[in-house]
Amino acid sequence: MQYRAVGMQHWNCETMDDSVVLHHALSSDTHILNFLSAEILDACQTRACSITELANLARERLGVSEKECPTGLIERCVADLDEAGLIWPND
Repeated sequence: MQYRAVGMQHWNCETMDDSVVLHHALSSDTHILNFLSAEILDACQTRACSITELANLARERLGVSEKECPTGLIERCVADLDEAGLIWPND
């Protein structure tokens, strides 16, 4: 399964320490993402990605190993982003 992200044209993003605050200008929805979730969301902006692709991209961007960032953690972040409506399965 692959995942896509919402378009970011109406979102304001602000980085605060190791978090990213997303605020939707039209709906006033606000989300606070940890650095890993923010990387996953960013990776899904340009194309649909599988969990494996997201894991590899996030690890590469963050400079961490699979041991430091296991696939289960990526899966949990993807599930949280999906539940929040920020990404969804691309069937």
